Amino acid sequence: MTTTTIGFKQLRQAAHTFPAIDNHAHPLLKEAHRSSPHFPFDARATKQLSLAYGISSDATWDDIKAKRAATDYKDLCFLLFKDLHLMTILLDDGLSGVEEYAEEIGWHDKLTQHPCWRIARIETIAEFLKSKSRTRIWKILCQSFVFILMEADTNWNKVTNLFSLAFKKKMRELAQQPFVKGFKSIVCYRTGLDVDPRASIKPGTLKQLCQTFEKTDQVRIASKDLNDWLVCAALEICGEFGKPMQFHTGLGDKDLSLLRASPAHLRPIIEAYPESDIVILHSAYPYTREAGYMTAMYKNVYLDFGEIFPFISASGQKSVLKEIFEMTPTDKILWSTDGHWWPESYYLAVIQSRQALFEVLSEHVQSEELTEKEAIDVVENALFYNSNKLYKLGLSPVS
Repeated sequence: MTTTTIGFKQLRQAAHTFPAIDNHAHPLLKEAHRSSPHFPFDARATKQLSLAYGISSDATWDDIKAKRAATDYKDLCFLLFKDLHLMTILLDDGLSGVEEYAEEIGWHDKLTQHPCWRIARIETIAEFLKSKSRTRIWKILCQSFVFILMEADTNWNKVTNLFSLAFKKKMRELAQQPFVKGFKSIVCYRTGLDVDPRASIKPGTLKQLCQTFEKTDQVRIASKDLNDWLVCAALEICGEFGKPMQFHTGLGDKDLSLLRASPAHLRPIIEAYPESDIVILHSAYPYTREAGYMTAMYKNVYLDFGEIFPFISASGQKSVLKEIFEMTPTDKILWSTDGHWWPESYYLAVIQSRQALFEVLSEHVQSEELTEKEAIDVVENALFYNSNKLYKLGLSPVS
Protein backbone atom coordinates (compact mmCIF):
# COMPACT_ATOMS: atom_id res chain seq x y z
CA MET A 1 0.00 0.00 0.00
CA THR A 2 1.52 3.30 -1.06
CA THR A 3 1.71 6.52 0.93
CA THR A 4 -0.54 8.17 -1.69
CA THR A 5 -3.22 5.51 -1.21
CA ILE A 6 -3.09 5.90 2.56
CA GLY A 7 -3.35 9.65 2.16
CA PHE A 8 -6.36 9.40 -0.10
CA LYS A 9 -8.08 7.10 2.37
CA GLN A 10 -7.45 9.56 5.17
CA LEU A 11 -8.67 12.44 3.03
CA ARG A 12 -11.78 10.50 2.03
CA GLN A 13 -12.52 9.77 5.68
CA ALA A 14 -12.18 13.43 6.62
CA ALA A 15 -14.21 14.73 3.70
CA HIS A 16 -17.08 12.30 4.27
CA THR A 17 -17.25 12.07 8.05
CA PHE A 18 -15.61 15.06 9.78
CA PRO A 19 -18.25 16.88 11.89
CA ALA A 20 -19.68 19.85 10.01
CA ILE A 21 -21.26 23.17 10.92
CA ASP A 22 -23.95 24.15 8.44
CA ASN A 23 -23.61 27.93 8.53
CA HIS A 24 -26.70 28.68 6.43
CA ALA A 25 -29.96 26.79 6.02
CA HIS A 26 -33.71 27.12 6.60
CA PRO A 27 -36.28 25.22 8.69
CA LEU A 28 -37.99 22.02 7.62
CA LEU A 29 -41.71 21.78 6.97
CA LYS A 30 -44.04 20.68 9.75
CA GLU A 31 -45.44 17.19 9.41
CA ALA A 32 -48.89 18.59 8.65
CA HIS A 33 -47.45 20.35 5.60
CA ARG A 34 -45.12 17.63 4.33
CA SER A 35 -44.95 17.45 0.57
CA SER A 36 -42.69 16.04 -2.12
CA PRO A 37 -39.63 18.18 -2.90
CA HIS A 38 -40.04 20.66 -5.73
CA PHE A 39 -36.40 21.35 -6.62
CA PRO A 40 -34.65 19.83 -9.64
CA PHE A 41 -33.73 16.16 -9.49
CA ASP A 42 -31.41 14.47 -11.93
CA ALA A 43 -30.49 10.81 -12.28
CA ARG A 44 -27.67 11.20 -9.76
CA ALA A 45 -29.94 12.61 -7.06
CA THR A 46 -32.53 9.91 -7.70
CA LYS A 47 -29.89 7.18 -7.24
CA GLN A 48 -28.57 8.83 -4.09
CA LEU A 49 -32.02 9.04 -2.54
CA SER A 50 -32.77 5.46 -3.56
CA LEU A 51 -29.74 4.38 -1.56
CA ALA A 52 -30.85 6.45 1.43
CA TYR A 53 -34.37 4.98 1.32
CA GLY A 54 -33.08 1.44 0.92
CA ILE A 55 -34.83 0.77 -2.38
CA SER A 56 -33.57 -0.42 -5.77
CA SER A 57 -30.81 1.67 -7.34
CA ASP A 58 -32.79 1.75 -10.58
CA ALA A 59 -35.84 3.22 -8.84
CA THR A 60 -37.66 6.09 -10.50
CA TRP A 61 -38.61 9.40 -8.92
CA ASP A 62 -42.19 8.06 -8.64
CA ASP A 63 -40.82 5.09 -6.65
CA ILE A 64 -39.05 7.50 -4.33
CA LYS A 65 -42.20 9.56 -3.80
CA ALA A 66 -44.17 6.41 -3.00
CA LYS A 67 -41.57 5.27 -0.46
CA ARG A 68 -41.47 8.74 1.03
CA ALA A 69 -45.26 8.94 1.38
CA ALA A 70 -45.33 5.57 3.16
CA THR A 71 -42.70 6.62 5.72
CA ASP A 72 -43.50 8.37 8.98
CA TYR A 73 -42.30 11.96 8.68
CA LYS A 74 -40.14 11.96 11.80
CA ASP A 75 -38.62 8.64 10.76
CA LEU A 76 -37.94 10.12 7.33
CA CYS A 77 -36.08 13.08 8.84
CA PHE A 78 -34.01 10.85 11.13
CA LEU A 79 -33.25 8.48 8.27
CA LEU A 80 -31.87 11.25 6.06
CA PHE A 81 -29.95 13.06 8.81
CA LYS A 82 -28.48 10.16 10.78
CA ASP A 83 -25.24 9.77 8.79
CA LEU A 84 -24.67 13.40 7.79
CA HIS A 85 -22.35 14.20 10.75
CA LEU A 86 -23.93 17.61 11.31
CA MET A 87 -22.80 19.28 14.53
CA THR A 88 -25.26 22.17 14.29
CA ILE A 89 -27.21 24.32 11.85
CA LEU A 90 -27.47 28.12 11.74
CA LEU A 91 -31.05 28.63 10.57
CA ASP A 92 -32.40 31.63 8.72
CA ASP A 93 -36.09 31.61 9.66
CA GLY A 94 -36.97 34.63 7.53
CA LEU A 95 -38.35 32.75 4.52
CA SER A 96 -41.92 33.61 3.63
CA GLY A 97 -44.25 30.98 5.09
CA VAL A 98 -41.86 29.72 7.79
CA GLU A 99 -44.05 30.83 10.69
CA GLU A 100 -47.08 28.97 9.33
CA TYR A 101 -45.60 25.95 7.57
CA ALA A 102 -42.20 25.20 9.11
CA GLU A 103 -40.87 23.83 12.37
CA GLU A 104 -39.32 26.11 14.98
CA ILE A 105 -35.55 26.26 15.21
CA GLY A 106 -35.41 24.21 18.42
CA TRP A 107 -37.23 21.32 16.74
CA HIS A 108 -34.15 20.71 14.57
CA ASP A 109 -31.97 20.02 17.62
CA LYS A 110 -32.98 16.35 17.48
CA LEU A 111 -31.31 16.07 14.06
CA THR A 112 -27.89 17.46 15.03
CA GLN A 113 -25.25 16.73 17.65
CA HIS A 114 -25.60 20.19 19.23
CA PRO A 115 -28.57 22.57 19.50
CA CYS A 116 -29.14 24.81 16.50
CA TRP A 117 -28.95 28.61 16.39
CA ARG A 118 -30.67 31.45 14.58
CA ILE A 119 -29.60 33.78 11.78
CA ALA A 120 -31.97 36.78 11.78
CA ARG A 121 -32.97 38.27 8.42
CA ILE A 122 -32.90 42.08 8.52
CA GLU A 123 -35.62 42.67 5.91
CA THR A 124 -37.99 40.47 7.90
CA ILE A 125 -37.19 42.41 11.07
CA ALA A 126 -38.13 45.65 9.29
CA GLU A 127 -41.26 44.22 7.64
CA PHE A 128 -42.77 42.40 10.58
CA LEU A 129 -45.77 44.69 10.96
CA LYS A 130 -48.35 42.94 13.10
CA SER A 131 -51.60 44.89 13.11
CA LYS A 132 -53.26 48.26 12.62
CA SER A 133 -55.95 50.39 14.24
CA ARG A 134 -58.16 52.48 11.95
CA THR A 135 -58.73 55.42 14.29
CA ARG A 136 -57.35 58.93 13.80
CA ILE A 137 -54.05 57.46 14.98
CA TRP A 138 -52.85 54.44 12.96
CA LYS A 139 -50.87 52.14 15.22
CA ILE A 140 -48.45 49.67 13.71
CA LEU A 141 -46.90 47.11 15.98
CA CYS A 142 -43.50 46.02 14.73
CA GLN A 143 -42.32 43.07 16.89
CA SER A 144 -41.50 44.52 20.31
CA PHE A 145 -41.88 48.23 19.57
CA VAL A 146 -44.69 50.65 18.69
CA PHE A 147 -44.47 53.69 16.48
CA ILE A 148 -47.33 56.02 15.61
CA LEU A 149 -48.21 57.28 12.17
CA MET A 150 -50.60 60.23 11.98
CA GLU A 151 -52.99 60.52 9.03
CA ALA A 152 -53.10 63.52 6.67
CA ASP A 153 -51.04 65.81 8.91
CA THR A 154 -48.28 63.27 9.52
CA ASN A 155 -44.80 64.62 9.98
CA TRP A 156 -43.05 62.03 7.80
CA ASN A 157 -39.57 63.16 8.80
CA LYS A 158 -40.50 62.35 12.39
CA VAL A 159 -41.98 59.01 11.34
CA THR A 160 -38.76 58.18 9.47
CA ASN A 161 -36.72 58.98 12.56
CA LEU A 162 -39.01 56.83 14.72
CA PHE A 163 -38.71 53.94 12.29
CA SER A 164 -34.91 54.27 12.22
CA LEU A 165 -34.67 54.24 16.00
CA ALA A 166 -37.11 51.32 16.26
CA PHE A 167 -35.21 49.19 13.74
CA LYS A 168 -31.87 49.83 15.42
CA LYS A 169 -33.37 49.06 18.82
CA LYS A 170 -34.68 45.71 17.61
CA MET A 171 -31.38 44.90 15.92
CA ARG A 172 -29.48 45.59 19.14
CA GLU A 173 -31.89 43.45 21.13
CA LEU A 174 -31.34 40.55 18.76
CA ALA A 175 -27.58 41.07 18.59
CA GLN A 176 -27.39 40.67 22.37
CA GLN A 177 -29.22 37.33 22.31
CA PRO A 178 -26.80 34.36 22.53
CA PHE A 179 -29.26 32.31 20.42
CA VAL A 180 -28.77 34.71 17.47
CA LYS A 181 -25.37 34.05 15.92
CA GLY A 182 -25.59 36.46 13.01
CA PHE A 183 -27.77 38.33 10.54
CA LYS A 184 -28.61 38.01 6.87
CA SER A 185 -29.70 40.35 4.09
CA ILE A 186 -31.56 39.57 0.87
CA VAL A 187 -30.94 43.04 -0.55
CA CYS A 188 -29.63 41.13 -3.59
CA TYR A 189 -33.23 40.15 -4.33
CA ARG A 190 -34.84 43.46 -3.50
CA THR A 191 -32.70 46.19 -5.05
CA GLY A 192 -29.29 44.63 -5.76
CA LEU A 193 -25.92 44.36 -4.04
CA ASP A 194 -24.77 47.82 -5.16
CA VAL A 195 -25.53 49.25 -1.72
CA ASP A 196 -24.75 52.92 -1.12
CA PRO A 197 -22.90 53.27 2.23
CA ARG A 198 -24.22 56.85 2.48
CA ALA A 199 -27.86 55.79 2.10
CA SER A 200 -30.63 57.60 3.95
CA ILE A 201 -34.38 57.00 4.04
CA LYS A 202 -36.49 59.36 1.98
CA PRO A 203 -39.64 60.41 3.90
CA GLY A 204 -41.81 59.57 0.90
CA THR A 205 -40.63 55.95 0.98
CA LEU A 206 -42.24 55.19 4.33
CA LYS A 207 -45.36 57.11 3.35
CA GLN A 208 -45.79 54.90 0.29
CA LEU A 209 -45.18 51.75 2.34
CA CYS A 210 -47.71 52.84 4.93
CA GLN A 211 -50.31 53.55 2.26
CA THR A 212 -49.71 50.11 0.78
CA PHE A 213 -50.01 48.52 4.22
CA GLU A 214 -53.27 50.35 4.87
CA LYS A 215 -54.76 48.87 1.68
CA THR A 216 -53.29 45.36 1.73
CA ASP A 217 -52.21 44.71 5.34
CA GLN A 218 -48.82 43.68 3.92
CA VAL A 219 -45.41 45.28 3.52
CA ARG A 220 -42.56 44.31 1.22
CA ILE A 221 -39.55 46.61 1.41
CA ALA A 222 -38.12 47.04 -2.09
CA SER A 223 -37.05 50.67 -2.28
CA LYS A 224 -33.35 51.27 -2.85
CA ASP A 225 -32.96 54.08 -0.34
CA LEU A 226 -34.64 52.08 2.45
CA ASN A 227 -33.07 48.72 1.61
CA ASP A 228 -29.59 50.26 1.42
CA TRP A 229 -30.16 52.06 4.73
CA LEU A 230 -31.25 48.84 6.43
CA VAL A 231 -28.04 47.11 5.31
CA CYS A 232 -25.84 49.95 6.54
CA ALA A 233 -27.63 50.24 9.88
CA ALA A 234 -27.40 46.48 10.36
CA LEU A 235 -23.70 46.36 9.46
CA GLU A 236 -22.95 49.08 11.99
CA ILE A 237 -24.63 47.06 14.73
CA CYS A 238 -23.03 43.81 13.58
CA GLY A 239 -19.65 45.44 13.98
CA GLU A 240 -20.62 46.78 17.39
CA PHE A 241 -21.63 43.34 18.70
CA GLY A 242 -19.28 41.11 16.70
CA LYS A 243 -22.04 39.30 14.80
CA PRO A 244 -21.39 38.33 11.15
CA MET A 245 -23.70 39.49 8.35
CA GLN A 246 -24.58 37.05 5.57
CA PHE A 247 -25.50 38.25 2.08
CA HIS A 248 -27.40 36.30 -0.53
CA THR A 249 -25.32 36.53 -3.70
CA GLY A 250 -25.45 34.93 -7.12
CA LEU A 251 -28.07 32.41 -8.17
CA GLY A 252 -31.61 32.56 -6.87
CA ASP A 253 -35.22 32.75 -7.96
CA LYS A 254 -36.33 34.43 -11.16
CA ASP A 255 -37.18 37.73 -9.43
CA LEU A 256 -33.46 38.28 -8.80
CA SER A 257 -31.47 40.52 -11.13
CA LEU A 258 -28.32 38.52 -11.87
CA LEU A 259 -26.55 41.66 -13.10
CA ARG A 260 -26.75 43.10 -9.58
CA ALA A 261 -25.98 39.80 -7.81
CA SER A 262 -22.19 39.85 -8.09
CA PRO A 263 -20.37 40.28 -4.76
CA ALA A 264 -18.07 42.77 -6.48
CA HIS A 265 -20.88 45.29 -5.91
CA LEU A 266 -20.35 44.96 -2.16
CA ARG A 267 -16.95 46.66 -2.21
CA PRO A 268 -18.16 50.11 -1.00
CA ILE A 269 -19.86 48.72 2.12
CA ILE A 270 -17.06 46.25 2.79
CA GLU A 271 -14.68 49.21 2.94
CA ALA A 272 -17.13 51.42 4.83
CA TYR A 273 -17.62 48.85 7.61
CA PRO A 274 -14.20 47.20 8.10
CA GLU A 275 -15.09 45.99 11.61
CA SER A 276 -18.16 44.10 10.36
CA ASP A 277 -17.63 40.53 9.15
CA ILE A 278 -19.38 39.81 5.84
CA VAL A 279 -20.25 36.34 4.55
CA ILE A 280 -20.77 35.91 0.81
CA LEU A 281 -23.32 33.10 0.51
CA HIS A 282 -23.99 30.44 -2.15
CA SER A 283 -20.51 30.47 -3.72
CA ALA A 284 -21.77 33.66 -5.43
CA TYR A 285 -22.36 31.37 -8.42
CA PRO A 286 -21.78 32.20 -11.26
CA TYR A 287 -19.55 34.94 -9.80
CA THR A 288 -17.36 32.57 -7.79
CA ARG A 289 -14.02 33.99 -8.89
CA GLU A 290 -15.14 37.51 -8.00
CA ALA A 291 -16.15 36.23 -4.57
CA GLY A 292 -12.78 34.55 -4.07
CA TYR A 293 -11.03 37.78 -5.02
CA MET A 294 -13.08 39.83 -2.55
CA THR A 295 -12.42 37.30 0.20
CA ALA A 296 -8.69 37.43 -0.46
CA MET A 297 -8.54 41.22 -0.59
CA TYR A 298 -10.55 42.10 2.53
CA LYS A 299 -9.93 40.68 5.98
CA ASN A 300 -13.60 41.01 6.98
CA VAL A 301 -14.98 38.95 4.06
CA TYR A 302 -15.69 35.20 4.10
CA LEU A 303 -16.93 32.90 1.34
CA ASP A 304 -19.54 30.19 1.79
CA PHE A 305 -19.89 27.31 -0.67
CA GLY A 306 -23.51 26.21 -0.60
CA GLU A 307 -26.76 26.08 -2.59
CA ILE A 308 -24.97 24.74 -5.68
CA PHE A 309 -25.64 21.30 -4.17
CA PRO A 310 -27.75 19.77 -5.78
CA PHE A 311 -28.71 22.60 -8.13
CA ILE A 312 -25.86 22.31 -10.61
CA SER A 313 -24.17 19.27 -12.14
CA ALA A 314 -21.45 17.25 -10.41
CA SER A 315 -18.82 18.61 -12.81
CA GLY A 316 -20.15 22.12 -12.24
CA GLN A 317 -19.92 21.68 -8.48
CA LYS A 318 -16.28 20.64 -8.75
CA SER A 319 -15.56 23.56 -11.07
CA VAL A 320 -16.97 25.96 -8.49
CA LEU A 321 -14.81 24.48 -5.74
CA LYS A 322 -11.74 24.73 -7.98
CA GLU A 323 -12.47 28.41 -8.57
CA ILE A 324 -12.85 28.94 -4.82
CA PHE A 325 -9.47 27.31 -4.14
CA GLU A 326 -7.76 29.43 -6.81
CA MET A 327 -7.52 32.47 -4.55
CA THR A 328 -9.69 32.22 -1.44
CA PRO A 329 -7.75 31.90 1.83
CA THR A 330 -8.61 28.45 3.19
CA ASP A 331 -9.17 29.84 6.69
CA LYS A 332 -12.05 31.96 5.31
CA ILE A 333 -14.02 29.27 3.48
CA LEU A 334 -17.34 28.28 5.06
CA TRP A 335 -19.77 25.48 4.21
CA SER A 336 -23.55 25.25 4.12
CA THR A 337 -26.38 23.17 2.70
CA ASP A 338 -28.95 25.94 2.15
CA GLY A 339 -31.32 23.11 3.12
CA HIS A 340 -34.95 24.17 3.24
CA TRP A 341 -38.45 22.72 3.63
CA TRP A 342 -37.54 19.09 2.78
CA PRO A 343 -35.02 16.81 4.54
CA GLU A 344 -33.89 15.61 1.11
CA SER A 345 -32.47 19.07 0.43
CA TYR A 346 -30.10 18.64 3.38
CA TYR A 347 -29.22 15.05 2.53
CA LEU A 348 -28.30 15.72 -1.09
CA ALA A 349 -26.40 18.90 -0.25
CA VAL A 350 -24.29 17.13 2.37
CA ILE A 351 -23.33 14.02 0.42
CA GLN A 352 -22.73 15.88 -2.85
CA SER A 353 -20.66 18.65 -1.26
CA ARG A 354 -18.54 16.18 0.72
CA GLN A 355 -17.88 14.11 -2.40
CA ALA A 356 -16.98 17.17 -4.47
CA LEU A 357 -14.66 18.40 -1.73
CA PHE A 358 -12.90 15.04 -1.64
CA GLU A 359 -12.50 14.79 -5.41
CA VAL A 360 -11.18 18.32 -5.88
CA LEU A 361 -8.72 18.13 -3.01
CA SER A 362 -7.59 14.69 -4.16
CA GLU A 363 -6.51 16.31 -7.41
CA HIS A 364 -4.53 18.89 -5.44
CA VAL A 365 -2.78 16.12 -3.54
CA GLN A 366 -2.13 14.10 -6.68
CA SER A 367 -0.56 17.12 -8.39
CA GLU A 368 1.51 17.74 -5.24
CA GLU A 369 0.05 21.21 -4.69
CA LEU A 370 -0.92 19.98 -1.23
CA THR A 371 0.14 17.14 1.01
CA GLU A 372 -2.61 14.85 2.24
CA LYS A 373 -2.29 16.42 5.70
CA GLU A 374 -2.70 19.92 4.26
CA ALA A 375 -5.75 18.79 2.27
CA ILE A 376 -7.30 17.31 5.40
CA ASP A 377 -6.70 20.59 7.21
CA VAL A 378 -8.57 22.39 4.41
CA VAL A 379 -11.51 20.00 4.82
CA GLU A 380 -11.67 20.37 8.58
CA ASN A 381 -11.40 24.16 8.41
CA ALA A 382 -14.06 24.53 5.73
CA LEU A 383 -16.52 22.12 7.33
CA PHE A 384 -16.04 23.07 10.97
CA TYR A 385 -13.30 25.27 12.37
CA ASN A 386 -13.80 28.40 10.25
CA SER A 387 -17.51 28.70 11.10
CA ASN A 388 -16.88 27.75 14.71
CA LYS A 389 -14.46 30.67 15.03
CA LEU A 390 -16.36 33.25 12.98
CA TYR A 391 -19.71 32.73 14.72
CA LYS A 392 -18.08 32.22 18.15
CA LEU A 393 -19.86 28.90 18.66
CA GLY A 394 -17.34 27.39 21.09
CA LEU A 395 -17.87 23.84 19.83
CA SER A 396 -15.50 20.88 19.62
CA PRO A 397 -15.79 18.42 16.73
CA VAL A 398 -17.51 15.27 17.96
CA SER A 399 -18.11 12.35 15.59
